[in-house]
Amino acid sequence: MTVKENVGYPLKVQKIPTAERNKRIKDALEIVQLEEYADRLPAQLSGGQRQRVALARSLVTEPDVVLFDEPLANLDRHLRATMEETFRAFHKRTCATMVYVTHDQSEAMSLADKIAVLNKGQLVQWGTPQELYARPRNTWLANFIGRGSVLSVAAVAPAQYVSGTNLHALIRQHSPDKAASSVLVRPQDIHFVSADDSALAVSVHSCIFRGERYDIELTLKDGQRLLAYSDVPMTRESQHQVRLGQAWSLESES
Repeated sequence: MTVKENVGYPLKVQKIPTAERNKRIKDALEIVQLEEYADRLPAQLSGGQRQRVALARSLVTEPDVVLFDEPLANLDRHLRATMEETFRAFHKRTCATMVYVTHDQSEAMSLADKIAVLNKGQLVQWGTPQELYARPRNTWLANFIGRGSVLSVAAVAPAQYVSGTNLHALIRQHSPDKAASSVLVRPQDIHFVSADDSALAVSVHSCIFRGERYDIELTLKDGQRLLAYSDVPMTRESQHQVRLGQAWSLESES
């Protein structure tokens, strides 16, 4: 079948009138940017284009439930962004339930109402994207979702926010021979400050330019590493002071 026939096949099976069928096929092909390929055969399409045909075919019937298994895996970055908007618009228009499987956490975070994170076949945590990012359950998930630093500090109750003042004290009180906890610090909660007795002394381990900012990897006095963001470059091994705004205490892995 041609692209047009392939996309319209579910509507043909449903005996949708020809005029309506052609309109819905045209709309679906426009959504995936394949209107110019309507009369082509599969052998004349690239792998990514075939993927988009499958997407159009799944959208054309406006079903109540759709299972997407890595639907954007073979698409370029620009088209991926366009298709994400398409999925959002489709969901808003139809209120269909969309079960979306992906290894790309940015897709999951931008599209999902709720996310189930699996590790080795086990459910680690279920929640909104905001919950998973701000309050991950354990160290594995903290390292997996977003970017940040997991630090060992003096013992503190799990699953709670730790204020900057308390966090500084917990870092200074940490000792290898005492009970310890793990806390997650996000880069945006790290602030470079001038001379301040309450701040933490750090040295720059590396500075990487990311376009809109610099990723600064810092080393604390006890050797632990801390990822921060900066608008300006910093010299390797230069000395600075930082203040941590907050952290999230993690549950034990055991």
